[in-house]
Amino acid sequence: MLQENLRALRIKKGLSQEELAGRIHVVRQTVSKWETGLSVPDAQTLIQIAQVLETSVARLLDEEPPANNEKEADKISIIAEKLEQLNSEMARKNAIHRRKKRTGYAIAIVLSSVFLIILFLFAVELLTRQPLGPGVIGGADRPTGIFLFSEVGWPGICIGGILCIAVIILAGIFLHRTK
Repeated sequence: MLQENLRALRIKKGLSQEELAGRIHVVRQTVSKWETGLSVPDAQTLIQIAQVLETSVARLLDEEPPANNEKEADKISIIAEKLEQLNSEMARKNAIHRRKKRTGYAIAIVLSSVFLIILFLFAVELLTRQPLGPGVIGGADRPTGIFLFSEVGWPGICIGGILCIAVIILAGIFLHRTK
């Protein structure tokens, strides 16, 4: 397959990913993606790679070299078919990867929403709780009406709520971007 052939020919030629990338005017990460099978080069780039590695496109694509009596059009159609197969396989892998990401983002939104609802229920419980015994500060003649809660969970509820909202917003943005 392309990824193994590209790596083997690059190493045989004594080139690093960085050097090959520089010669075909791409970044090193792009060459790495080709060699790991995360993407494939377009037809024009494939021709440049073959020239730099001093080999044929057919050899890069793991095709048998056509017989001498075949026409140039047949050679091109064989290469085009192989590229089409590579692109369709890559599209299928990308669709599966994208589906997994979208599922993860949707799960993050649902779990954060449920946690946010639970936090709000605790907040309502704190608001409606009546102070117990010495929780009322009093003046010399009567209570002042200031309540003290011995177990105030407001900081935790506020921080948790903010984090849940942030997760929901970020997961929503990433979910939208993975369409």
